[in-house]
Amino acid sequence: MFSIRDKRIVVFGGTGFIGRELITRLARSGAYVTLFARHPQRCQELGVLQRVRAVTGDVRDPLAVARALAGQHVAVNLVGVLAAPPKPMRALHVDWPARLAEGGSALEHIVHVSAAGANSSGPSRYLATKHEGEARLRETAAPWTILAPSVVFGPGDTLFNRFASLLRMAPGVMPVVRAQARFSPVYVGDVAEAVIAVLTRPDYAGQRIELGGPEAWTMRGILAYTCRQLGLKRLLVDVPDPLARLQGAVMGLLPGQPFSTDQYRSLTVDTDVGDAALSALGIEPAAVEAHVPFYLGAVSRQAQFDRFRREGGGPTTTP
Repeated sequence: MFSIRDKRIVVFGGTGFIGRELITRLARSGAYVTLFARHPQRCQELGVLQRVRAVTGDVRDPLAVARALAGQHVAVNLVGVLAAPPKPMRALHVDWPARLAEGGSALEHIVHVSAAGANSSGPSRYLATKHEGEARLRETAAPWTILAPSVVFGPGDTLFNRFASLLRMAPGVMPVVRAQARFSPVYVGDVAEAVIAVLTRPDYAGQRIELGGPEAWTMRGILAYTCRQLGLKRLLVDVPDPLARLQGAVMGLLPGQPFSTDQYRSLTVDTDVGDAALSALGIEPAAVEAHVPFYLGAVSRQAQFDRFRREGGGPTTTP
């Protein structure tokens, strides 16, 4: 096994949910980390880490990318967007991995984080462009690994936190789109550890690995569990697919696209991929129940503090 200590690692898209967790763990593992992002100031909390430096730039700027890659040993790509018009989505999911593949050909390793369910014939633009981006990344001369997680949860997520907000606002009834869609929710800390693990194990170069948690959940199950954690009583009503498609078409026109037809289509692909890959990497997969009650507030602050102290500081995302 290799060590990442004193390795120079540039992280693209590091201001997001996974990126903050990963950068913290990389720095604490002894790596020198460069955060490359358009708005690195969004992660000011990372500035306290001595081995992290921030660089302002856009992945669509070849010169800025070349400067960011210069002198680095490893690149990690976390750039992605769930909802966007076709051209911007293609620029980030396809054109950018192609640029990274070419510009990073001399690196020791490139880790590209994609999405479980990505497929060339995927029903959604999101899944299809994710797959095409993977294909372009594979063209690099550098050793590469593709990690494709199912839905990712943890403090600050847009999964349980988002549903919690919607359920609090729901007037007694909550519509459920694609109620039987299946996922393997994977903890953000486990995804970060998987990135580190494949960097230290050269036998994982050239592989695509789908990451999931220890349990399969349906969309209805996720919402029902969130209701219980919040102590809310909501009637969950399954939305028929034709009506869900119409809902996506209408909401896709709203600012920020809270839901879209493309997102509906992505939900038609199940991503209950299981936790075998995490176990093979030596990572004990975390269950939803081990973390979600803490950051949804279902567990008392005293219990949260006791857990933090018991774990000697705990994972970086522990409240």
